[in-house]
Amino acid sequence: MSDMGRLEEIFPHLSSKVRDRFHILYETLSQFNDRLSLVPKSTLVTAAQEHFADAVGGIQLIQKLAPLASPVYDFGSGGGFPGLILSILEPDVPVFLVERDSRKS
Repeated sequence: MSDMGRLEEIFPHLSSKVRDRFHILYETLSQFNDRLSLVPKSTLVTAAQEHFADAVGGIQLIQKLAPLASPVYDFGSGGGFPGLILSILEPDVPVFLVERDSRKS
């Protein structure tokens, strides 16, 4: 069981479309995590708080300091945080995930 059901509580300002995409990302992450070690297995249960909230919070802080311009690069993207979250929140900003581990790419 995960805390992904809490997305609306944690992110009340986000649209249902964005939260739905977060759920899809979580399902994909769960599907491939055992094989690829994208995030620590123990954190899948608290992914909404530990991965999604961290990424959203960091992105919101950056947005306050400087408007996002294109392109944005996420070096060492691993499990896709924060790059995939950014691409969901800002679909008009090109986001490039760069990962040297070809299994995770």
